Amino acid sequence: MSTFSLSRTRSRIPSRSVVSGSVCPHDATACLHTQGQSVRQYPDPLLTRRALPVAGVHAEMPHFAALLIRMMQKHGRHALAAPQLGIDGRVVVVELEDEPMCLVNPQLEPLSRRITVIETCVSRPGVQAVARRYRRVRVTGWDHRSTPQRFDLDGPAALALQHAVDHLDGRVICAGLPALRTGDR
Repeated sequence: MSTFSLSRTRSRIPSRSVVSGSVCPHDATACLHTQGQSVRQYPDPLLTRRALPVAGVHAEMPHFAALLIRMMQKHGRHALAAPQLGIDGRVVVVELEDEPMCLVNPQLEPLSRRITVIETCVSRPGVQAVARRYRRVRVTGWDHRSTPQRFDLDGPAALALQHAVDHLDGRVICAGLPALRTGDR
């Protein structure tokens, strides 16, 4: 399986691009700053394919995490995924009790039954969708400092994280389905 790395050192180039349809020939931090200035909109192809796993956490990850957090807060969201900023990697940020956290290669295990919720998405402005989400999940992955993470999450943060992980798996709300537009009756 292909992976991508945010390393400045020479690393194995993935079989598909790291950033927005082309391999980034210079250091990854420059790519992150040029690519991550706006949120990608559906039907951008990067939003509809599975993101590459991150090979390892490197020196650039805190800068990337800070960029994701800034964009999440700028748009008033509780979570944001790297593909939404044009970065093909399995990285998300989520707001946990007023403290944002970066998760690398997150995995979710359901700990409850699903509930029905209405969601919106910054990559589909003006669209609302009905989704089935687990109220409580167990989260595993690494933070931006390469510290292993394993914790249980419930409530709005759990719902938001599931939505962000959907983006890592190439799923966008209402893709291919009729959607309710904000203000429709």
